[in-house]
Amino acid sequence: MSVSQGISKESSTRSIFEPIGNRQFLLDPIPKLARMRREAPVYRQPGTLIPIVNVFRYDDTVDVLRNCELFRNPLPERYSASAFTDQHNLLGMDPPEHTRQRDVVRNIFTPKMIIKLESKIRRNCEEIVAAVLERDEFDAVDEFAAKLTVFMICQLTGVPDSDHGLIRRWTNKATDLGFDALWATEPMPERQHELSALMDEMHDYFGARINERVKQQQGDIFSELAHSGLSRQECISFARLLIIAGNETTTNLINNSLRLLIDNPDKEAMLRKDQSLIPKAIEEILRFWPSIRVTFRTANADCEIRGEKIFKDDLVWAWLMSANRDAALCRNPDTLDFSRPKTRHVSFGHGIHVCLGNALARLEARIMLETVFNRTSKIVRTRTDGMEPVNTIVSNGLRQQLVAFS
Repeated sequence: MSVSQGISKESSTRSIFEPIGNRQFLLDPIPKLARMRREAPVYRQPGTLIPIVNVFRYDDTVDVLRNCELFRNPLPERYSASAFTDQHNLLGMDPPEHTRQRDVVRNIFTPKMIIKLESKIRRNCEEIVAAVLERDEFDAVDEFAAKLTVFMICQLTGVPDSDHGLIRRWTNKATDLGFDALWATEPMPERQHELSALMDEMHDYFGARINERVKQQQGDIFSELAHSGLSRQECISFARLLIIAGNETTTNLINNSLRLLIDNPDKEAMLRKDQSLIPKAIEEILRFWPSIRVTFRTANADCEIRGEKIFKDDLVWAWLMSANRDAALCRNPDTLDFSRPKTRHVSFGHGIHVCLGNALARLEARIMLETVFNRTSKIVRTRTDGMEPVNTIVSNGLRQQLVAFS
């Protein structure tokens, strides 16, 4: 059945899918995403200045992310002012340029390097948990998850301790400004100016760090980048991507893990009883409540998905969170099941653009959960009104979650 057959005439002018600025959707998108999978699995968004088509089912999401010839990564130049990206950004490239840059970066961001970080991660987790145990209430985002992820990404790159607050501020601002403006229904010059100013500020900062490493290596990733053969602009762009994406997604994973364990005390008890289940639990948490809700591609030519016409330069938004809840992926997808066999979830993307930092994210989340279970007996949410979502459709996280350990 064509998607148009499942949508009323009224919805052709009035959207049946309105995620932007919708606090209830940001807190719990699952009911709406389930309806879209059933009734409008391919849905053209009405009213946006940039033409947008949403896909909600697993098979369509995988096809869009895998087929980089038909659905390219780079944004058309006329759209780029509305997005947190640039022409040198690894996420905004296709082969052969993507292959060249990713091969260079992969040789820097190696599994061996990540494994060496385990003792440092564990030590930092111990310090963070010890600090919050002394408090009746703490914010599981900025005072807990982000404490670890910002520290680790800064340790890797060589950003000094004194700039950790700056990195977190940039992360929050980039998350809020990043890509929602692509859904604008009217011009947003002030927002685009704010995004441009943020990009320039980060460009100057990371450009200075790269310049320092060109003159003298300091044994960090910025030093590796500076001497990798990438251009200066490519180094700066990757540094910006690594710093922001590298701590935001893992912050969400750790904080979302606490959220789900609080909401499912039987699952918390299961992991406390047998910590060997933690790696499987993390995979299921990633599937069930991923750090990123959605990503997008640009149609490279006219085509169709499930009978819906897609035109060249349309932005196709692939809803990862919806794909992960599709029965085409696994049985009982709305059940949080830590004994579930491994699934091919798309929480870290799919195809050539799968997240390079996924091993580090899994390692940080595992060690943090082990530390929590070793040092505490219970995780409690102290105030439900303290749960505030990040105000963007892309990042599936909370700006604040007030909890306590006992």
